Amino acid sequence: MRPNTTAASAPKAVRDSSGKCSVAWSTEGEHTFKDKPFMIVNAELIYRQPLQVTEEPPQIHPRLYGSNDHWLSHRAQPFYLTPCSVGERNVGWFRAAGVADVKAHFEISARGFQYCYEAAKDGGDIAGYGPAKSYLEFEASRDSTPSYTNGLKVLHLVRRLWACAESNSGSYASCEYNEKTETERVARSLVAVDLHRLWNGNNWTPNLCIAVMAWLISFWHEEPETAYEVLARINDILWLHRDMFTSDGVCVEGVAMYSFMSITGIVGISAMQRASFGFAPHAIDANTVASIVKYHLKSFGQHVN
Repeated sequence: MRPNTTAASAPKAVRDSSGKCSVAWSTEGEHTFKDKPFMIVNAELIYRQPLQVTEEPPQIHPRLYGSNDHWLSHRAQPFYLTPCSVGERNVGWFRAAGVADVKAHFEISARGFQYCYEAAKDGGDIAGYGPAKSYLEFEASRDSTPSYTNGLKVLHLVRRLWACAESNSGSYASCEYNEKTETERVARSLVAVDLHRLWNGNNWTPNLCIAVMAWLISFWHEEPETAYEVLARINDILWLHRDMFTSDGVCVEGVAMYSFMSITGIVGISAMQRASFGFAPHAIDANTVASIVKYHLKSFGQHVN
């Protein structure tokens, strides 16, 4: 039976001279800490915020960073269309001055050669491209799993070819490699090989969030309710990470590795969400990001205005 507790018998809160609850503690009861004080010295409330989605990811795959057309025009073609640099190629070495050759950096990473300075090393054969070759010749019985970097290069290559063909009515004739069957063979190898791979996540907020962002965009139309909830949580959680930097861009958890990991994750999340939904997370402050980058540059002795 419920005990009959009346107002007269109910214990009253002990208050100090200002009417506030007293910091005195009780010695009554049987609990372990009955004679120990308990005081909350700091508390933080995080409120969920309504999230207005003005755009949605494309219906078709792939959809990370927008449709193939959006991805190709914003994340690949600008490098192709950039004129060959006439400045210094080894900027920064022994205080060498000049502007970094961004086109060359992109091409050596994505294509394996620098168009402005050398010819392709594979002779136009996709099977001769080193990273693709490591997938096509993979044998599960041998310890020959392609590197993580090679995986990214092949994934980027496959999407470039698919996007190129899509923009040319399905024709691969004007693409980097003009054989559809070979492109599909590399794509199948990519999937088959990476099933053997053990992917380890990162335990820091931006890096975890960008991985989950990739999932929710990929399955936005197949799992709409879950994907929307995950998107909303990412936008909420990132507010907790906002205070990890001081006003001048210094990361409070570490000025080197953690700071770099954070900024790469923040920029990646912003780009991915903006491409699919039309806006970056509001928790990511543009001025803070600029301060972080300026701090990195100053750390290397670069003058920054």
